[in-house]
Formats: sequence, C-alpha cells, structure tokens
Amino acid sequence: MNNVGMIAFLQKRYEEARETIGAPRAPSLEEEIREQMAPAVAALSVHDRLTCRERGRTLDLAAAVDLALTLCDGVRSLRDRI
Repeated sequence: MNNVGMIAFLQKRYEEARETIGAPRAPSLEEEIREQMAPAVAALSVHDRLTCRERGRTLDLAAAVDLALTLCDGVRSLRDRI
C-alpha cells in the first residue's frame, strides 16, 4: 500500500473511532478535510480507494496508531533527505 493509500486507510479508521465514541467531526471541518484530501484520493483507483477505506474500518485502534506513526516517520525521513 502506498502512502496515499495508507492515509485513506487511516482516515477511515479515525472516522470510525470518532463515531464510536460519539464525537464526529464538525461538518465544516469534515468538508475542509475532504477538500484537502481530494487530490490525493483522486490519485487512487476506485478499487484501491474502496479497499483502503474498507480495511480502515476493520483496523483496531492500536494498529492504526502504529501505522500512522510509521507513516509520519517515513515522511520525516524523506524530508531529512531533501
């Protein structure tokens, strides 16, 4: 899974966790995030997008946090090389 896929995957897990605890995002924030993510999500095929989101729904919270931290470490490492 590429980084864009991982972000879509994690975003869906985050949404599910917020809904579970009864703390959904404000509609204005949801729209802002959707607009910011649109170019990256559009880079995925429809199949990959749906697959990542579905996998995000099933990932437990601890695994999602580990995956997010791994992604952040990768971004930092890339940024350090530039």
